[in-house]
Amino acid sequence: MPDLLFVRPSVDELEWLQYDSGGSLLASGRGAVDALNEAMADFGGRCVFVVPGEKVLITRASVPARNARQLAQAIPYAIEEQIALDVEDCFFALGERGDDGAIEVGVVTRELLEGWISDISQLVPQVMEMVPASCLLDRSRPCAVVDGTRVHVSVPGSLTQTLPVSDLSLTLGLLAEQPASLQVSVAACDEDSVRLAVDELNASGIETQVQVSDHDAFVLLCAGYRQNRMNLLQGRFRVEPRRQRNNNVWRSVALLCGGAILLHVLLQAGQAWYLAAEASRYEQEARDLYQAIFPNDRNIRDLRRRWNAHLGKSGSGESAGAFLALLDQSSRGLTAAGLTLTNINFNESRGDLVLQVDAAQSDALVKYAQQLNSQGLKAEIGTITQEGTAVRGSIRVREAGARS
Repeated sequence: MPDLLFVRPSVDELEWLQYDSGGSLLASGRGAVDALNEAMADFGGRCVFVVPGEKVLITRASVPARNARQLAQAIPYAIEEQIALDVEDCFFALGERGDDGAIEVGVVTRELLEGWISDISQLVPQVMEMVPASCLLDRSRPCAVVDGTRVHVSVPGSLTQTLPVSDLSLTLGLLAEQPASLQVSVAACDEDSVRLAVDELNASGIETQVQVSDHDAFVLLCAGYRQNRMNLLQGRFRVEPRRQRNNNVWRSVALLCGGAILLHVLLQAGQAWYLAAEASRYEQEARDLYQAIFPNDRNIRDLRRRWNAHLGKSGSGESAGAFLALLDQSSRGLTAAGLTLTNINFNESRGDLVLQVDAAQSDALVKYAQQLNSQGLKAEIGTITQEGTAVRGSIRVREAGARS
């Protein structure tokens, strides 16, 4: 059973009591809404808002309907003669149905109920139950709790009531089944106010025992709480439970992680699609280049093997590998140096490679040859001819240790 928090309005402030699952009082306080919210910021149990019992009429109605909608429609007119207000101005809360078939009804003005709902909307602990003070009493035995000038009374087989202390004897005397005894709980500060009523009850034949307590009336009232039978928060005033904040946090974390994973998967899928498209494009370009160079070769299922086969026709596979390695090393910086490759000649016996290039100025050829030399190759400038505004020349490249 979760902890219980009781809150009730008192003049311009609130009173509150917190009980643990075993019924022991853990904390109490009095103050403004902000004080309660600060004190109970982490409260996660049941919160009961206790409203003045004298503001709620508790009565019974004999209505044969069982459907909740039909009950809600019929009950206002079944007890219309018991209330002094227009039924349209009142709210009717349904309680339990008794053994005789009559259903308990709580009647309160809509204006007053809406005011209480406005009060509880400012509380951090969520109020799920709004209970008249008299309905907190233990209904299994005749008992009463003195609350200042008021007294809350419960007699088995009858209705719970909140009435002036001075009317206690008269009210019990009018019951069809008077209790043989009554236990009255009273705070020490209110003991004098109940003496006359107790004397009247004893004189009328109702044995009355007074239990004086050091606790105040609110503690005495909430100590008898067993089960709520009259919750005013129903119908259109019903409160939906809030989702737990911790659950929301973990739900947000889960959604964030799920979103991150989904984004990662989409990025990976996009990258895979892009790389696959690029691979297909390069493969097609290589195939087009091969067909342009070897138009008579139709057997191009394995493009790499066919390239190697053609490159190896002029010598061994080792020379083909040497050519490719030399070509790779000597042609990497051509574009960055401002050179355009126009022709390639490879001399297998000498192991040198002649690059024929076009450039805007002859200095570009010289600088590129120097760059190749700094990379461990042996590069020499061949012929350089002027063609219009550009120059054309050749660079002879070979491994540094190769013979001239």
